[in-house]
Amino acid sequence: MKCLLAALLLFITTNLCAQSPVPMAVAGDKNFPAEKDTAFSTHSTVPVLTLNARKTAHLHTLGLVWGFLKYYHPAIAEGRYNWDNELFRFLPPYLAAVEDTSERNAMLYGWVKGLGAFETAKPRPTDKNAKLRPDLNWIETSGFSPQLRDLLMQTRDARRPAAPYYVGLHEGAGNPVFLHEIAYENAQFPDAGMQLLALYRYWNMVQYFFPYKNLLGEDWKGVLGEMIPRFAAAETDTAYTFAAQELIGRIHDSHADIEGDNPILKNYFGKYYPALRLAMPDGQLIVTGYVSDSLGKESGLLPGDVITHINGEKVADRLERQRLHLPASNEAARARDFAQAALRSNDSSLSLTVLRSGQTHTVQTALYAPEVLYGKGRAASPKPLFRMLPGEIAYVNNGLLRRDTLAALWPRIQKARAMIIDARNYPLDFVVHDFCNYLLPKPTVFYRATAPSLERPGLFAFKPSPPTGSKNKDYFKGKVVILVNEQTQSSAEFHVMAYQTHPNAKVIGAATAGADGNVSDIVLPGNIQTRFSGLGIYYPDGRETQRTGIAIDIMAKPTAAGIAAGKDEVLERAVEWINSGK
Repeated sequence: MKCLLAALLLFITTNLCAQSPVPMAVAGDKNFPAEKDTAFSTHSTVPVLTLNARKTAHLHTLGLVWGFLKYYHPAIAEGRYNWDNELFRFLPPYLAAVEDTSERNAMLYGWVKGLGAFETAKPRPTDKNAKLRPDLNWIETSGFSPQLRDLLMQTRDARRPAAPYYVGLHEGAGNPVFLHEIAYENAQFPDAGMQLLALYRYWNMVQYFFPYKNLLGEDWKGVLGEMIPRFAAAETDTAYTFAAQELIGRIHDSHADIEGDNPILKNYFGKYYPALRLAMPDGQLIVTGYVSDSLGKESGLLPGDVITHINGEKVADRLERQRLHLPASNEAARARDFAQAALRSNDSSLSLTVLRSGQTHTVQTALYAPEVLYGKGRAASPKPLFRMLPGEIAYVNNGLLRRDTLAALWPRIQKARAMIIDARNYPLDFVVHDFCNYLLPKPTVFYRATAPSLERPGLFAFKPSPPTGSKNKDYFKGKVVILVNEQTQSSAEFHVMAYQTHPNAKVIGAATAGADGNVSDIVLPGNIQTRFSGLGIYYPDGRETQRTGIAIDIMAKPTAAGIAAGKDEVLERAVEWINSGK
């Protein structure tokens, strides 16, 4: 689900989900001094920290300075220093010696000065296409001495290498690729130094390379100060992992979560799964079908059943309790992810209170290990790749469509009176440009994108957006409806943005996941794997897609009664609009 878009800016037609992130400039073909410094491979040796307001404030300042130097100082960009290790070396004396602002400033000045001299570049002109500019006002407002402030401002204007050691740009799309970041998979927690490194690393990646920092709804610098005690004082690997997940959730990005089979989160949510498909289209947890037909039918639940309580706990209360562990761009995506996690447990069964046809029932439902559940075979998908609906309406499942099958299907689609493109899914292939060559009458720009800058970290500027489609007098002239819901995310949202430029198109459905743009992978100490949206994607008129999702023309959602009756009410609403004559 949380996957990256195909490369936008070069019109690559393969999906980057299947590619390794290849940076535009990788500083990996030299013998860097940073790589020889392996002093802290399993433990930072930073002692347990006892924090007060003063020390927390000094750690906040250190996090700002450490990250700024990582991406702005030429010596670090050239790979002369293992910047993780320099943090571990600096932390103990810094916290032991710093009593007031003047001592703090003196230590920081000596640290920066010790990195060596550098050349400054000519003043950089203001980028008129900028969407976000570097947030460096804190250099002027943090109470630094004139000497430290001036040195940091000179660092801002330094001449940096074109291929920085710690970050590159993807060769295709231009999203950030984070380099030479050590996973510390053998680190033993608690480890105050490693835990602070995780906070500083992630926070500064967002500070300088997250395209949607303006949409966070709070001052990101304040989040750093708030999270310092959570990370530094985490006494178990569980507390550390939960702190990391809460931090990740603060960027409100449905691409951003802890990825993989993380053992701590697996234990939190539960190792056993239901044989049910579930959704929350309107605040109700509804059974929509079965993952396995045989096991699903043994569950005692039917499609359309509304689950109101889980082991006696109200579903709404369970969602609120798990909220911090369900990072998402918006509530639609959070509800989607909750529906997938709600019935997980470390017990082999759950007691469910179910509302069915106005009557309340209590059902004891078995749960299964994934290998048992999927060993029984998946239930058949209820949505085919293609079919002709009554009234000569072509139905196309965008989630199953491939470029070669599109070419084979098009002669049949072309004869239809109208077309429904079902994008309530994630695409198997990057078909957007092939489809638009058939669909649109002329080349059309359907998005704008921002990409980060290695020269000025923190800057995101709009890039030229190539069009999709081609001049085509035989384009599809009937009505076009695109179906969307909370499953429509990332590449799916990008596809919909293109399809909805058709002259007679409507988007029908419910809020999409609101996470658009190629993803950038991140690793934190303890081998915590995560990612975030690395490019900014907007409508041509500048409207947001992140957090907001796709612009919808007609809202439509399934209901429990409709699911119980085997109806696809959103599809029916599309057919109704097609037949309305409007």
